[in-house]
Amino acid sequence: MQNNPRPINEAKRAKLEDALKIIRDGASETKDELQDLLNDKYQDVRTWLEDAGDESSAKVRSFAKRGAKAARGAAKDVSESIHENPWAYVGGAALVGLAVGYLITSRGFNGRNSQ
Repeated sequence: MQNNPRPINEAKRAKLEDALKIIRDGASETKDELQDLLNDKYQDVRTWLEDAGDESSAKVRSFAKRGAKAARGAAKDVSESIHENPWAYVGGAALVGLAVGYLITSRGFNGRNSQ
């Protein structure tokens, strides 16, 4: 018995090559169509995400502007209040300082290890 397969004649070889070419071309066209379809779908998603990002950025900027404006208004109100009645704030700060000092010394937090 012979181990080599029968040789394929040239006509059969040409037909096989033509069939393989048709299959490769069909697969290539299908691949290209699939890529185009996916690119279109992903482009829609990409566009949606970009639009959502732009909208979010605009909202964040708007909130930041409103927050900064509110902070400036609060700072201005506190500044005016302090200028109108400074001794009340000085007294309040002194009382807070005394209370914190008392709490620190009465609890033994004087910088030494209390074991």
